[in-house]
Amino acid sequence: MNVATAADSIFTKFNAFLLDVERTRSRMESLYSAGQVSRRDIETSYEGLFLSVITRFEVLIEDLFFGLLAGRIDGGSCRSAPRIQVSSNRVAREIVFRERSYIDWLPYARTEELARAFLSRGRPFTALEPAEKGTLTSMLAIRHAIAHRSRHANAAFKLKVLGAIPLPPRERTPAGFLRSQYRTNPPETRLQLYVNQIRKVSFKITHK
Repeated sequence: MNVATAADSIFTKFNAFLLDVERTRSRMESLYSAGQVSRRDIETSYEGLFLSVITRFEVLIEDLFFGLLAGRIDGGSCRSAPRIQVSSNRVAREIVFRERSYIDWLPYARTEELARAFLSRGRPFTALEPAEKGTLTSMLAIRHAIAHRSRHANAAFKLKVLGAIPLPPRERTPAGFLRSQYRTNPPETRLQLYVNQIRKVSFKITHK
């Protein structure tokens, strides 16, 4: 693959996954409307879909980061260049991972820190606006509330995500919140809202 199109390919693959997420969400809503699945079933589906979106977004970050660092992706369009010279993707991973078996790319500040260390100006990862990084912070708080079910994670979810939003009790849980209506015309759940926002963020860092 040409280095100039590699970043496009990363985004295209991620976007195809997001479209699959929406198709699955829509099917589950149809099944729920027909009485074929329970409320708990559909809420579990929303949680699972949301977690998968976060996981795949981290994969996108990692693929883009190491593609830029190893020279498999052209960083010219985003005025990014590796600060070190590596011979392969494997060597790049060994340098960045060190003794660790994996890297947490979220909170997003961790991605920015690594980007500044290994890429000139940290681009394109440092190109996000505060509002875009705020979206990722909210999504991470939701993920923690779903994955950990702890008092601390739930408190952070209420503080960073729910805030003063007036919602009925059923929608003040992570699953209920994701399934709640963000707007009615056209109808859009908050899961759909986050999917659309993370799509925009992903397009920005792969095309900046």
